[in-house]
Amino acid sequence: MNERFYRWVEETVKRNGGWRKAAEKAGLVHATLLKAAGRTKTDRMLDLETLMALAKLGNVSLAYVINLYLGQSDDGERLALQAQRLAQEHPELAEVLLAAADMGYDVLRDVLRYARFRIENP
Repeated sequence: MNERFYRWVEETVKRNGGWRKAAEKAGLVHATLLKAAGRTKTDRMLDLETLMALAKLGNVSLAYVINLYLGQSDDGERLALQAQRLAQEHPELAEVLLAAADMGYDVLRDVLRYARFRIENP
């Protein structure tokens, strides 16, 4: 499967207090989390309900989890890198970019576009 997905599940579980606590928060059996992290051998894919529970547990969008699970590129990572570069070039924007990122990818995308426009057209 996908090592990045497995690492993300492991980190999410750690942030949520371990396997059993994380499973309880997500409404899953802890064995399902172990399966999602690649700790058990199985050929079966994770179902949508499990992916939805992981998204809720990780406080990320379902699209992010599905993209990560399928090994597809993630728009959020690209946006985060753009925001990081812009914040390094213009430290005065760091707080605004962080707030936009907390509001979601769509908001961050719009703020990045506007910031680029204002920088290019003072």
